[in-house]
Amino acid sequence: MKIFIIDTWNGEGYSDSNVFVEQSSDPRRDVFMLAANAVSHDPDIFNIETDKNRMYYSNSDDCGCYAYEEYDPSVIAFLIMPDTNSYEAIRDVDRLGEVIQQIRANSVDIEEGLQGCHHEAGEDGQAWILRFV
Repeated sequence: MKIFIIDTWNGEGYSDSNVFVEQSSDPRRDVFMLAANAVSHDPDIFNIETDKNRMYYSNSDDCGCYAYEEYDPSVIAFLIMPDTNSYEAIRDVDRLGEVIQQIRANSVDIEEGLQGCHHEAGEDGQAWILRFV
């Protein structure tokens, strides 16, 4: 099965939050292995929680999440909100236009053009990361 894997982190390096496409026979196991690998490289991580399609991990200050969604060719992009370790799969050009308009109106800076991290782009001052797929 083809899946999207969404990787979010709200600590230092949060702008590296990303989405990638993988083949997987067991998406839950693959997400668990990615999170386990992240946890094994940070001795300060002490809390791990799982959800239906997500695995959260945290230390005393920051947290991250690996999630998966079944691949859908209608997805144009993902909007990642690293502050809350959440995301939105964008499937239509009207919604993409709304996101781009808000980025242009609110973003303090645009690091990598439209695809990339936009500090304070969200309505509540959250960073938004736009990744085209």
